[in-house]
Amino acid sequence: MKDDINKLEVHVQNGGQLNVALDNGKVYATQNNGNIEAIKLGNKTSGKYDINETISYKWVFGWSVEGMPNPNPIVNRLIKAIIEGDVSEMEFLYKKGASLKKTDTDTFQRVLFHVISKYDTIKWLVNHGMTSENTVNCIGVDGYIWGLLARAWYVKAYDVMEILAYYGFYRLCYCINGKAWDALELIFQKDDIQAMKILKEHGFIEDVDYLYGYPYPILRRKYPQSKVTLYLEEHPIIKRKSVGLDNFKFRTIPEPNLEKEGIFFKKNIKERNKLKIADYEDRIRAQKEYLNVFHGKY
Repeated sequence: MKDDINKLEVHVQNGGQLNVALDNGKVYATQNNGNIEAIKLGNKTSGKYDINETISYKWVFGWSVEGMPNPNPIVNRLIKAIIEGDVSEMEFLYKKGASLKKTDTDTFQRVLFHVISKYDTIKWLVNHGMTSENTVNCIGVDGYIWGLLARAWYVKAYDVMEILAYYGFYRLCYCINGKAWDALELIFQKDDIQAMKILKEHGFIEDVDYLYGYPYPILRRKYPQSKVTLYLEEHPIIKRKSVGLDNFKFRTIPEPNLEKEGIFFKKNIKERNKLKIADYEDRIRAQKEYLNVFHGKY
């Protein structure tokens, strides 16, 4: 369709009166004013061509009717291009007015479950309207919810984890057949240092003194022999690439709670405070750089 419409536009720009393109049982005609008309074959009525309209599509992913509000998936051209991983087509449709806001939410989230490992597709989506404010989940085959970040971890798409973490997609829980799982705890269980490094580099808070962070100290105590625990102990400060996963990324970051130095363990306390200050300074730096990139986008 893309090539046909492009030919149409060139034809019109060169002074042509009319040309046609055929797609999904419809004739698309462009006239001198550039307006695209859609005429159903065998039907005399016509209307404006809607780039976001529903199309027929052979669905192959399965659909849990019990878990979905709609009895069947609702596919449009943008959804089709996402399924097929055709980024050039996605961009073409976007420039013609296609929008993620016009896709069916449940269908889109079911598709995300299956395409999560396609880095180029996910990168395009986060740059064209998919944010951590409107889409943090995908939907599994059984109709249960998965956090996008958890799904990327589950299929070991670390490059996708990286971009999702950068853009603030924070959910690390998922559900299979009614049973809930915490990917964060599984990262400790499975000694997945690479995954933890990605989380830390994008702002996950570990220090229990921050009070609003994630329960790493609990998991450290629960899995003292985990390679992840040992890695975190050996690397008390991990330089941040962003603050995408920081709860305070767009707010004033509070200063760390420093311990008061007393008579006993003075050296240890001083060292811990030094690390807290260094981590705080790195956090401030990362936030400043992050805000410079996202200024005006949120």
